[in-house]
Amino acid sequence: MTSLSITVMTLNLHEGEQPSESPNSWERRRDICVSVITSYSPTILCTQQGLRWQLDYLQQCLPGYEQFGISRKGAQDNTDEYCTIFYEKEKVELTEGGTFWLSESPSVPGSISWGATAPCIATWATFQLKRVEPPGFSFQIVNTNLDEDSPRARRRSALLTWQHIASLPPNLPVIYCGGFNTQKESMTGRFLLGRSRYRLVEGENFLETNMVIYVKLLLVRYFSPCFIYIVLLC
Repeated sequence: MTSLSITVMTLNLHEGEQPSESPNSWERRRDICVSVITSYSPTILCTQQGLRWQLDYLQQCLPGYEQFGISRKGAQDNTDEYCTIFYEKEKVELTEGGTFWLSESPSVPGSISWGATAPCIATWATFQLKRVEPPGFSFQIVNTNLDEDSPRARRRSALLTWQHIASLPPNLPVIYCGGFNTQKESMTGRFLLGRSRYRLVEGENFLETNMVIYVKLLLVRYFSPCFIYIVLLC
């Protein structure tokens, strides 16, 4: 059997209204972000709450990657936040992808439900590995960011994303990434962890920042052993 290693990294780019001298400002963080990303060379990099100019900077610094994703206000907008998936173009090919809104109208751009304070989206993309034997191995990435203020919106959004995952072919591995803005003891946290096949967590409040959840990992269908390395950036 062929051994395979896939590295997935998740990173929240949110800056908010940080003054330029703040250590949390993008000007102060951006080169550190790029340094960490290049040191791990992830196959997949999921970003949340990124603005177009932040994503353009990362793209400029990461020429070996391509990106997929649209604004939470829709494909015609470039002023609002994205849940963008960067992927290493020499290792994987994007075969299919899309976006749905975490609302009662998931196909309506910018739609808001359940007391959320802003639109929230899930970006999904299916990739096929290149230059592997046997050929044709695919997996899907689901990347999201849940509402910061409404517990009800987080619960319903978590359910909606899991309904998407449950609708996929049972032999398609899925890796679910995102900023979940909740505690592991919350109803949303228990729901998510109760339906993950494996867990990799660091710290007590990991769901408040970024997390990767293994879902439906069936990589041994093609490869044994198969390792996925997860890097959490808070």
